[in-house]
Amino acid sequence: MSIKVDLDLEFLNDVPNEGLKKLADILVYDIKDGEKRKTQKLANKLEYVNHYPDKLHYCVGEIIHELQLYGGDSIMNLFRRHGVSYREILTDVCDKQNIRYKKSDTVAAIEFELLRSVAFDSIDKYKEEAIDEVLEDFGIMVNSDMRMDEKKDCVKELINNPSTRLKAYHIFISQGSCSADSYTQQLGWDALKGAAVAGGFSPIVKAGASQLLKKAGGYILPGVQIVLGLWTISDLTRMVTGPAFRVTAPSVLLIGVLREEYNQRKLKA
Repeated sequence: MSIKVDLDLEFLNDVPNEGLKKLADILVYDIKDGEKRKTQKLANKLEYVNHYPDKLHYCVGEIIHELQLYGGDSIMNLFRRHGVSYREILTDVCDKQNIRYKKSDTVAAIEFELLRSVAFDSIDKYKEEAIDEVLEDFGIMVNSDMRMDEKKDCVKELINNPSTRLKAYHIFISQGSCSADSYTQQLGWDALKGAAVAGGFSPIVKAGASQLLKKAGGYILPGVQIVLGLWTISDLTRMVTGPAFRVTAPSVLLIGVLREEYNQRKLKA
């Protein structure tokens, strides 16, 4: 099958290798047990075999092609000889999650609506002390008179703000979630372990839950942290309507944050 030209994913050619690896791992490995997916084809491609895990910029096209195939119906893929566009994959995920967007919106705008919805939902999983840590990290003074709903509104503003939202995503899973009696305890170790394997974090799965997040916060991409923490096994099980969605859902989350990182790098250049 041929690779469908997709301008919305061209930026992946300029994404650091670690970001491409996390995306490739989501496409190749099953989130439940860390084994290779039976339906995946990427790991059998010569380009992937020759360049995984350190030189994946040589097979960006193959990675995109694999995602396109997951997004399309298998029989229809055979007839048209390719998968579907990223925009179709993204809007399908949003439609299944009742994320509101306009048909005229750019892909980046739709990604933001999805990421914002997932991030907003995750705020309710935090205890007040964790919310306080997030606000303090941004230099926002927290006083005893502030109600919990006011604190959550402050965090939401950080997510809505283009200059702070990427850092907000990062803090949600690294510094803001390291306490074992807050976020990690509520999500459960099994969920974190499953998501970690799916994200390619098997070397650190043996650590305790809080230590996992402490270590993860030090060196993995914010986009990967979203896949690791905000959408865990339990979340995906509840939301998934078919096997392909287990792949496309975390993939578009990761791509959305990789795009945000890419755009911010361009602004700084």
